[in-house]
Amino acid sequence: MKNNKIGATSDIQLDHYVDSHDLMIRFHVSASCLQRLRSQGKIAYLIFGGRAFYLKSDINSFFRSRYGKRVSDRFSKE
Repeated sequence: MKNNKIGATSDIQLDHYVDSHDLMIRFHVSASCLQRLRSQGKIAYLIFGGRAFYLKSDINSFFRSRYGKRVSDRFSKE
């Protein structure tokens, strides 16, 4: 099975990542939906301090590929 966890934490800049709670709010998805996507290997993630973090560019690409132009770049204003 492919490991979709994002690499080592030593070079990570957390401003490029979003946590599960923020992701649920911005994309209107549930915690169980995120868990399912992680379990199925559809989205990469990083566990840091017991919380899941996702690379913003990966999340935008995933949702854009799923829903097309209906989902804009929701992190571009940061």
